[in-house]
Parts: sequence; C-alpha cells; structure tokens
Amino acid sequence: MFETLNQRVDVADVLAEMGRVYRSTGNYRQAVSHYDQALAILRPLEKRRSKLRVLTGLGILHSDQGDHMKAISYYKESLQISEELQDQKGIAANLINLGVHQQEDSPEEAAKNRHYWD
Repeated sequence: MFETLNQRVDVADVLAEMGRVYRSTGNYRQAVSHYDQALAILRPLEKRRSKLRVLTGLGILHSDQGDHMKAISYYKESLQISEELQDQKGIAANLINLGVHQQEDSPEEAAKNRHYWD
C-alpha cells in the first residue's frame, strides 16, 4: 500500500499525532485506535524513535484511563528502546512513569503486580 519506508513512517507519525489529539480531547477509543494503527506500521520497522513516541503515548493513554498494567507494559517497552538508544531523558521519563504507577498501587495491588517490576 505504501511505496516507501519514509511514507510508512510518515503515515504512522500522523496516526500517532491523531491519537495524541484524540487523547487530549478525552476520546480514548479513537486515541487507542490511532496509536494501535501507528504501532502496527512501526513494529516491523527499525524506526525506534517513532516507535518510542507511540509506545509512550499508549502508556500515557492507558495511565489516563487507570489501566496500570497496560501502561506499565508500554512504559517498560519504551524504557527498553530508550536504553538501546542511550536516550538518558527517555530512560528517566520512563522510570518516573513506572515509579508513579508503583506508588499509586495499593499495598495489595503492589504485591499482586510485583512481577511487573522485577
């Protein structure tokens, strides 16, 4: 469908930006749909920075919705890419995001979800 790698990345970037806009307006269903489409395009590509932005957006989106387990999953994947890129700001941001979720868990939830932090 898309002729070049750059065109696919451009489409993914537009979809991710649309996801961000939908998230900011509270339309979470559309936000998830657009972020998921962007991620589906980017997963097989070696465009880690674009993938990083989408994963972080999905983490924020799921965090906004209170779905800590999904947010944690996306933040951990984003952290891994940040580490691969040696992106110190990205590493710090993801560790902060992960820490916020750990802090928000009740003691019972924290014990139940302990495997997400190990």
